[in-house]
Amino acid sequence: MTFIKNVHEIPDALNLDLFKAALSKSLSIYRHACGHLCQEAPEVEGMSLWKIRITDSPVPVEIVEKDTPILTDCVIQDDLTSFLPHPNSEVVNNDSPLLSFKLHISKQRTFIGVAWHHTLGDAATLLRFMNTLSRYYQGHDIDHGSLPSFKKHRFPTPSVDDFPRWLPYMSHLAHTYSSTEIQDKYAEGNEVIIPIRAIIRRSEAEILRGRVRRMLGPDSKLEISIQDCLTACFVVATNNLQTNTVLGVRRITNAAGFRQIVTEWNEPNVAGNSIYIVPSADFDPNRVQDIAYISATIRKSLMEARKPDFLASYMSVAGYQMALAAERKETFFFGSDLTTISVNSNAILNWQGADFGYPSARFFTPGITRFYMRVFPANNYRESEALDLTFGAPASMRQAILEKLGPEFSIM
Repeated sequence: MTFIKNVHEIPDALNLDLFKAALSKSLSIYRHACGHLCQEAPEVEGMSLWKIRITDSPVPVEIVEKDTPILTDCVIQDDLTSFLPHPNSEVVNNDSPLLSFKLHISKQRTFIGVAWHHTLGDAATLLRFMNTLSRYYQGHDIDHGSLPSFKKHRFPTPSVDDFPRWLPYMSHLAHTYSSTEIQDKYAEGNEVIIPIRAIIRRSEAEILRGRVRRMLGPDSKLEISIQDCLTACFVVATNNLQTNTVLGVRRITNAAGFRQIVTEWNEPNVAGNSIYIVPSADFDPNRVQDIAYISATIRKSLMEARKPDFLASYMSVAGYQMALAAERKETFFFGSDLTTISVNSNAILNWQGADFGYPSARFFTPGITRFYMRVFPANNYRESEALDLTFGAPASMRQAILEKLGPEFSIM
């Protein structure tokens, strides 16, 4: 697994003494972030056991005191390298940290760069940690209802019959690659990607959703989401380019969370990775430009995937595949081909809420690839007022896609 890397900006010089005290208190709650990742030989024949050993090791904080350039409001930035810590990527069975910070401090602003290893938990876990750090920095108490749980459910080993049933739902986990092969895979085609960046006001997005729901008809009980509609807009816009060489988008995948699914084994506050990749059903080739049909197809796929029995069986196979890849020191390809749009929406995660006492704090993160859609609350808007959307468009397709997007998308 890799690191999640983010940058939080506050419009003032950070108080280092307050930050160090707040970090110490936060780590007393998230003690696993001070630990080391260990791979242990199994007691019986099988795959290794993976553990985070609690070592209470120091968390590196690099401090740079100098003026820094002003970033645009776009959440996804092309290059945040200078603002981010660069921890050792080899973290297994050594003393390399799983969490590190880099602080750029000037009189006008501070950039708080953080690198959080994915074994510590998903983006939701990281945001809870950053909110804890922010609140302690301000001298506030924390919400004890959101304290992390370290009770992780272990899914059973899948049976032989489970693989042919479930692997079609997780094509991203069906094949593994060596470190050299994965670099070639991401560089496939050597395409130039020029991101489409847009702001969508919540009020405009609700109008879009209302229009799509009316298209579904008065008898439809399907509760499509704003994200379903935004994704469908890009599917339709891209499929307008369909030619003999461009096949068109035939499906989407959603990075979905399952913290709120009610079942006996699920712990909503777990400090872990409560996420999975949910593919839609393949679109009817005759309806690939029907926004209501595509929105409904996406929603139905998510509803099916959130049934506890589906989720438990899916995670059993997915967990086995990921453990097997780790055993072999291989990795997965999470990119998209030209028939699939990959969606990773953080629309419900208020990253700007980790503001260290400054309501105008901004949030940034790197990373966009071909046909990859990322959605976040927008910087410099009141909470939930607007969304920031970035889509990895090949240069040859970008302008044509833009021309097919509706007026609710304010292009940056």
